Amino acid sequence: MSDDTSEGDGGLIQIDVDWHALTKSLPCGRDADAEARRRALYAKWDVNANGMLSMSEVDRGMRELMAEQMGDLLDSKLMTWSQSWKPVIMRAYAHAKNSSSKVEGGAPKKSKSKKSNDDYVEMGEEFRLMLLCMRQYFELYVAFTRMDSSMDRRLDMDEFKGALEPLALWGIAMTAAEAEAEFVLIDDNGGGYVLFEEFIQWALQKGLDLDDDDDFDAFVPDEIMKSP
Repeated sequence: MSDDTSEGDGGLIQIDVDWHALTKSLPCGRDADAEARRRALYAKWDVNANGMLSMSEVDRGMRELMAEQMGDLLDSKLMTWSQSWKPVIMRAYAHAKNSSSKVEGGAPKKSKSKKSNDDYVEMGEEFRLMLLCMRQYFELYVAFTRMDSSMDRRLDMDEFKGALEPLALWGIAMTAAEAEAEFVLIDDNGGGYVLFEEFIQWALQKGLDLDDDDDFDAFVPDEIMKSP
């Protein structure tokens, strides 16, 4: 993937991603080809073949996968592993492992073994949901990082209001006054900053869609929001 992490127009951080390659590397579709590639990926990551993926197995697997796909992007000062994929992985993993959806396609149902396996991600709908969250959360993380002109992993009011133009391009049009009100709503703990985990929920609800991606998320936010 290409890497350009300079400061762009309007003070935004410019990060270029090959979205098509990224989407292809995280097979979360319901077609037969995506399911086959997903099963192969799961088997590769499940090193002890116990049918359950731990956080450490997912982290290791994603490191290997993204080293192939991300290229120089992970070596930049903005997109080191701990600063880019780690927050994405942690939240995608947590979302998926708490899901009760266990079937590949069709209507989801609750797994009989789920109660005892809440600390792991299993093959089936959980793994598909995790990959889907990975792709969507990384897009949101790129948006978040582009807005974070101070590069301190949090957004203040000035940074948020300073991103009104790109936010409009990403499907969220606001006036400065509306942005101030939204910021207060997003800042759930009233700390004066918006953290990534707070930004995720707001961006999903608003349907944020980067203008330079591959339209992967035409249906994704709704599916993530509805999943348990």
